Amino acid sequence: MIKHVPEAFEYITDEGKKLGELTYSQSNGVIDGNHTFVDPSLRGQGIAGKLFDAFIAYARENDLKVVGSCSYVENKLRSASDLDDVKA
Repeated sequence: MIKHVPEAFEYITDEGKKLGELTYSQSNGVIDGNHTFVDPSLRGQGIAGKLFDAFIAYARENDLKVVGSCSYVENKLRSASDLDDVKA
């Protein structure tokens, strides 16, 4: 389950354990994805992508522009033309 908490999207198991996160900072209408982590036991299962999708949905819902100081977020933004509406 993806949970939004202040300045982060977290991947929480059914047992309540946090096994992934994408953190961000927000200022002047821009949201910066600054850190992504997924527990090694879940890597390769698309968890980071789900966190990123939640991050982008939040940006769109709140009319924010997106940047990525985290390499994962930066690479996703650079390689996806369907994100042009949110790229800063």
